[in-house]
Amino acid sequence: MLRKTVVASAAAALAFVLAGCGGGGGSSGGSGGSNPPPPPAPQLGTGDHSPSSVTFTALTAPGLALSDPSDLAFSPVTPGELWIVSRGDQSLVIWDNVAAATITGERINSANDGNWGHFFANGFGIAMGANTSTVGNGWTFATAQDATRTGDNFMGPTLWSLDRNVIGHYPPGAAPMGLGSHLDMLHSTRFAKGICHEAGNVFWVVGEAYNTVASGTPKVCLTRYDFKVDHLAGYDNHSDGERWHYAEDAIATVAGVPSHMYFSTATNKLYVADSGNGRIAVLDPSTGGTPASAVCHSGDGTAWRVAGASVTSLVPPGSFLTTPAGLEFHQGMLFVSDYATGIIHAFDFNGNRLNWLDTGLGANAVTGLAFGPDGKLYFCDKLNDRIVRIDP
Repeated sequence: MLRKTVVASAAAALAFVLAGCGGGGGSSGGSGGSNPPPPPAPQLGTGDHSPSSVTFTALTAPGLALSDPSDLAFSPVTPGELWIVSRGDQSLVIWDNVAAATITGERINSANDGNWGHFFANGFGIAMGANTSTVGNGWTFATAQDATRTGDNFMGPTLWSLDRNVIGHYPPGAAPMGLGSHLDMLHSTRFAKGICHEAGNVFWVVGEAYNTVASGTPKVCLTRYDFKVDHLAGYDNHSDGERWHYAEDAIATVAGVPSHMYFSTATNKLYVADSGNGRIAVLDPSTGGTPASAVCHSGDGTAWRVAGASVTSLVPPGSFLTTPAGLEFHQGMLFVSDYATGIIHAFDFNGNRLNWLDTGLGANAVTGLAFGPDGKLYFCDKLNDRIVRIDP
């Protein structure tokens, strides 16, 4: 448990300032040379890896309480603007500026968008996109939904506008098709546990692929979605959508636990918090056989199945991780949260653990991770319904 709390002067933050244990830096005096350098990944502290080696600052916003937060992402357009998936109350909470003395923002849910119940059904993951749209400010993001639709399994990732004058502000019937404020949706993954951005309107999703569900043997796949050109807010033309299903049954998910991902354009590989197998898995999409046509919903574009693609372990089972959940890239390192232990680890791309920090929160608490414009690591604490910043 975190051992000591101090109320911060800012109304929006409760800082639990812990007695630091120091570690590294400075001259040791005398003739014996200097202290050893601090470890890599100083965002997790430079002390003994215990909760008391850093300061944790819990962020809250008046009137914008969170419920079971599962993922978070900072806007690439507005510095300090934080978008949070509040899974417990099926809402998307936006905080204007996490550095403000009092955090303000807004909540988007079915009260704003009459079609929210489908396009954000049990929203679980969020990934910022690119400047690819003609709608609003042009920037997009996508969400993954940990849900299905009874009878037709008609679920998948949703593309949204990052413009807050668009998302949640198209009431039913305002757009010609009357389908709320979403920009696009493709429907080939049910029970999605994570999502990440590759480039343009291309996103990766982990969950049960529709083509395997239709065959009667549901399998978890890593699916590359290309929305191509969005259909504008409130329409439903999905005919240009494309998706490729990889790694059938190579990844295992856990109910209620995220499996977040990162796609590296430098290595052209996908890194996955493989929660069910206790590892960081790596998919090389350049490998595998010739894509074969796969079943998808009528009018939903095209789908292919790629068999035999290489899936390896960057961090193997039984080493450092039990149930990896959050995964974030920063300064050449992968930061991974462990849902089973409350420990956040940093690894290099050879699988070496560079640093780690025990949050003291224990099991079933730490989910999504994100780095802010201040270079500090923020994480979702689902047990206490808050966002926490690590001040090393």
